[in-house]
Amino acid sequence: MKNVLILGGGVSGLSSAYLLSKNGYNVEVIEKTGSLGGVSGSFKHKEFTLDYGPHKIYTQMPNIMQEIRTLVPDLIQIKKKSRIMLKKKYYNYPVGLLDILLKMNPLIGLHAGLSFGTTKIKTTFSKKEESYEDYIVNRFGKGVYNLVFRPYAEKVWGNPKELSWELAKTRVSINSMLSLLMGMIIKKKNPAVSADYFYYPKNGIVEISNKMAEEIKKHKGRITFNSKVEEIKVNNGKITEVKLKSKGKTLKRNPDYVISTIPIDELPKLIKPTFEKINITAENLKYRPAILFYLILNREKILEDNWLFYPEKDLIFTRISEQKNFSESCCPKDKTALVVELCPTRAEELSKLNNEQIYGIVINDLEKIKLIKSQDVIEYFSIKINKAYPVYDLKFRENVNIILDSFAGISNLITNGRQGLFNYNNIDHCMDMGFQAANFLINKNTGWRGKIKDFENYKIVD
Repeated sequence: MKNVLILGGGVSGLSSAYLLSKNGYNVEVIEKTGSLGGVSGSFKHKEFTLDYGPHKIYTQMPNIMQEIRTLVPDLIQIKKKSRIMLKKKYYNYPVGLLDILLKMNPLIGLHAGLSFGTTKIKTTFSKKEESYEDYIVNRFGKGVYNLVFRPYAEKVWGNPKELSWELAKTRVSINSMLSLLMGMIIKKKNPAVSADYFYYPKNGIVEISNKMAEEIKKHKGRITFNSKVEEIKVNNGKITEVKLKSKGKTLKRNPDYVISTIPIDELPKLIKPTFEKINITAENLKYRPAILFYLILNREKILEDNWLFYPEKDLIFTRISEQKNFSESCCPKDKTALVVELCPTRAEELSKLNNEQIYGIVINDLEKIKLIKSQDVIEYFSIKINKAYPVYDLKFRENVNIILDSFAGISNLITNGRQGLFNYNNIDHCMDMGFQAANFLINKNTGWRGKIKDFENYKIVD
């Protein structure tokens, strides 16, 4: 029986362990914290079950949806509603042209249309496409870019001129302004662009991970919590030993295969002998944190929406959600909880403030947009997730390829997952990556480096 050591108990790692254990492999998952799911996890706070930011289950991969339904048969189906605030008014999100034309200052709509026409003429002759800005402007014109896409990118990732076009390709599911117009004319939604409904587990998003963990244990797999990888020994192009620190003790494992979802910039430092070249390269990869500010409110409900987006710079937050709008079972009937996602590009400034100081800024902005009043708030606290958003800068693909090419020389190592591949994706993509890694071993395939090229084609559907 082959021994597979899986580093990381997030969705990708657990998906591999789940499938491998069902196929007779001896599996152990090493998780550095005391809980599962990674950023797609949940935690208990008094009477509440709260997610690490809002999550939804929506996929265009039928096999993934079937697996999720098998794990969690009583999924809740939710009609999706989300809006975006622009110039102090709310519009449906993803943004509809009709919505803008009917509600917004006509001069803004006219400018957006003219800039799109001008751009189409220019790009007929020259279509440079290196940055996030290039990609969006070429498809929507400068008017829509400056109104919607540029400010949001600046708040979450940084200067759009310094971000790769691949970020726009992944995050913006609408292909062009013409796609929006066609959708209006034929009045038909494109499921590759926007989902009318999504699904959610009754007991929080972590329920998917917990159900996979139950199946792993049922098939004799193990999950070792609060354990950190200290060293990965490589001899003749093969991992021979993994050294762990667990509850003050040093543990050693001698796996046949290792599937790692450890962040791609951290893994090279653990490998001995040292990968000097890729250690230097890994330092060039950048991340943005997620700063989640939770407000416990003495109200039954606040929002009609699942998500509200705030791209403009005068507000400290980028997105707001309400846990009760995903599952009422996660909150007491007479109270609710808002998750306010703070601007990642202001993380350094915010890290110098305590919760009380941050609350002062947050509540001021929430009252400014008339969402809640300070007297509604019972309690507040924050959570910071340091490597929530991989930053696709102009050099990221080159840097990632250097690291992955080096890892390809280790025959029994598979790097995988959002963190392990520096891949910006959703839960369904993470599950697919995990299953594909498992099937890669089950089918005795070779050349994982070639396989992961497929993962670059994932698209986020809003």
